[in-house]
Amino acid sequence: MVVHGAFPFTNEMLGVMIANAALGNLWVLPDFFQFIPGFAGAQDWVNAANHYLSDRMLYASSYPVRPLKQSVDEFGRFSYEPGVQENLLAKNAAELFGMPI
Repeated sequence: MVVHGAFPFTNEMLGVMIANAALGNLWVLPDFFQFIPGFAGAQDWVNAANHYLSDRMLYASSYPVRPLKQSVDEFGRFSYEPGVQENLLAKNAAELFGMPI
């Protein structure tokens, strides 16, 4: 599991995730700052979630560093393909930790 989206190495982390996708054992948490509109790398993570990493990413708010509501609101400002937000916010974590949804 990689936290903070390996910032500032966003592109490198995306490459590692793609190269190791077949292993199915690597998860990334871009954290709240990676989902701030306009933040370097933010749109890259959204694109990755929408196209090839929707099953390998987890949402992380970094609470209490930042208010939870603010983090969730900013996360929701991006455009996600159908089902991607649900994966990032719940389904992927449930799968990783073997929990029912």
